[in-house]
Amino acid sequence: MFRFLSGGGKVEYVDELPIILPKPFMNFAEALRNIIYCKTKDWEFEDEYRTKNFWSHVASISDRKIKLPKEAFNKIILGDNISDIDRNDIIENVRIHIGDIEILERYNLI
Repeated sequence: MFRFLSGGGKVEYVDELPIILPKPFMNFAEALRNIIYCKTKDWEFEDEYRTKNFWSHVASISDRKIKLPKEAFNKIILGDNISDIDRNDIIENVRIHIGDIEILERYNLI
């Protein structure tokens, strides 16, 4: 998947969100990590891994619609509080656009 995106990383769950400081008090990489990869422990149940992409210009809607090949997916994991409407919509679209891959629901993984 990273061939199509700029990278990614595991989310760190913290008691309090870190304060983001401007340069020169905090370097850009540290500020970016804190913005993208830090969430409060309230969200720890998500066990999230985030991907990211950057552009040298203001990203358009078209830029943000990144098309990943079917081979980039090996399974789909649905979240804890997904509605029946969203669940059915995702399952239908996965079958149409990706094919027959495993679809799990988070609460069934425990």
